[in-house]
Amino acid sequence: MTDSPLKDYYAERYQGLERQMLSELKDRLIKKREKLTGFFLNSSREALNMAAKVQEEEKNKLAYMSFSWLNISLIENKPCLQIDFYDYDWIYGYPWARSYMPADFLFEGFEAFSRDALDEKYFVRGSLQPAEIRTLFWGTVDKMLYVLAGQLKYILPMITMLKEFGQLEREEWFYITFGTYIDWHERMAAMTPELDLDDIDANEETRLRRFEDKVFHGKVFEVLNLNQCRFTNCLFDKCVFAGTILDDAFFSTCRFRDVEFKDVSLRGTAFLENKFLRVKFTGSDEADANIMTSDSGEYYDPIKFVQCYLREVTANYDLTGREEINCLSWDCSW
Repeated sequence: MTDSPLKDYYAERYQGLERQMLSELKDRLIKKREKLTGFFLNSSREALNMAAKVQEEEKNKLAYMSFSWLNISLIENKPCLQIDFYDYDWIYGYPWARSYMPADFLFEGFEAFSRDALDEKYFVRGSLQPAEIRTLFWGTVDKMLYVLAGQLKYILPMITMLKEFGQLEREEWFYITFGTYIDWHERMAAMTPELDLDDIDANEETRLRRFEDKVFHGKVFEVLNLNQCRFTNCLFDKCVFAGTILDDAFFSTCRFRDVEFKDVSLRGTAFLENKFLRVKFTGSDEADANIMTSDSGEYYDPIKFVQCYLREVTANYDLTGREEINCLSWDCSW
């Protein structure tokens, strides 16, 4: 944006209004997470049932399920997301099934925001027209979608647990994505082949992977990106996580014995029914990251320990004070 009345107006007024609106949107979506989850899962069930009927006739395999915002829907005053089902050739072709879901929930505060942004008391009409201000709205909508994405990364993975999802035939590599149509898309969930953490290729994708019933003994997880990975019923014995990214990772019914988490990023990490014996968390100050990290709306839940047993656990932040922890919930048998 070159020097202009519009640039001055953006810096002096619009940017502040935008930041306030995005903050309120984030708070509203967090507060309504449960309702938002139900809404997306119900819409996904309908779309999955439709896709199953198409797949039965056309024999397409599923590689991508994408949720895309349509700019045209806002122009038509019918905000909606487009749900597409693709095979491996999706970048070069067309979806083999398509559905839609309303997105009015995203714009509860947008009318008041746009009214304030177009208030003539705050700009000189002779040098700046309302139509010029409206051109800023598209960038704001993009930021709103990033705020929504911060919540959907905790919601869309649940789609893979729906019985309607299980009826579809999928490719070996499957992803759920969210973004804007024919523009940016972020991967929100995945079902991928098993990954051997002891033999990782240089260009191997380590995010969004799943590990079940694994035993890691004396393993050093060093400078790995395990963002949004899921570990189920795994044993970590005499292991070290050093400089590793575990943002939004999920550990369920795992056991940690003589383990150190050193300089590990734990934003949004969740531990469900895990057992910890002689475990140290050191050098990480990101565990309380209930934050929107930038104007783009990147968001992480606080670290969670739900129904976990902790014995001889030390950390540079308070664990036992977290209401999610129930240290006496079950027997710590190894």
